[in-house]
Amino acid sequence: MTFRSGIVAVVGRPNTGKSSLINAMVGTKVAIVSNKPQTTRFPVRGVLTGADRQVVFTDTPGYHRPRTPLGERLNRRAEEAVADVDVVMLAGRYTLLEQDSLDDLLPVCVERRAGIVAAGIFNSGILAQAHPSPDAKYDYRDAPREVVDRARAIAAVCERYGTTLPAAAIAFPLAHPAVVSVCVGARSAAQVERNIDLYHAGIPADLWSELKALRLVREDAPVPT
Repeated sequence: MTFRSGIVAVVGRPNTGKSSLINAMVGTKVAIVSNKPQTTRFPVRGVLTGADRQVVFTDTPGYHRPRTPLGERLNRRAEEAVADVDVVMLAGRYTLLEQDSLDDLLPVCVERRAGIVAAGIFNSGILAQAHPSPDAKYDYRDAPREVVDRARAIAAVCERYGTTLPAAAIAFPLAHPAVVSVCVGARSAAQVERNIDLYHAGIPADLWSELKALRLVREDAPVPT
C-alpha cells in the first residue's frame, strides 16, 4: 500500500468560510468560527489521517487589502503560511474581478513551487451569471454598483465573442502558472454538469486581448492561449 501525505494552506478574504471548511475536512473543531472578521490571527493546523494518507490543513488569517499595521501583519502571516506547503486553496482572490494577488501571494507560490487551487472563482455568484443582475452578490454581500457594472462590461465582451461570463471566469485563473486547478461550487447534479460544460467551452484568444485593452483585466495577468 502506498502512503501519501501533503500540506494544504487555505487562504482567502476574511469571513469566506476558511475555518468552517477546515473543521469540516478534519471532522472536528480545530479553528474558531465567528461572524467577526479576522478572528483567526495565527495559522491553525488540523490533521486528517487515513489508512493510506495524511493531510495537514492550515487555516490562515483573512488575506485582504490592509488599512492598518495589524492588517499588514496578518497578511504577512498568511503569506508565511505557504512557505512549506504543497497546495494553497485560494478563495476568491484571483478571479476576473480581482487580480491583486498578482502582486503578492501568487509570486510567493511560484517561488516556493506551491500549487494553487483557485476557489471562489465566481466571487459569491456575480460571475456565475451570463448577465449579472443588480442584486448580485460579491464576497458574500450585495455587490457594489461599480462591481456590477464591471462584471456586466466583461459579460458584454464575452457575448460579442460567442461565449459567456461564467465560462471565462473558469478559464481565466487556469492560465496562471501557479494554478493547478479550480474549485467550482455546485448545489445539484445539474450544476455540476453545467460547470463541466463551461470548463470545456472554447474561449477565443481575442477576447482576452479586448478585456486587457478595455482595462477590465490587468495587463500583466496571464491569459489562456
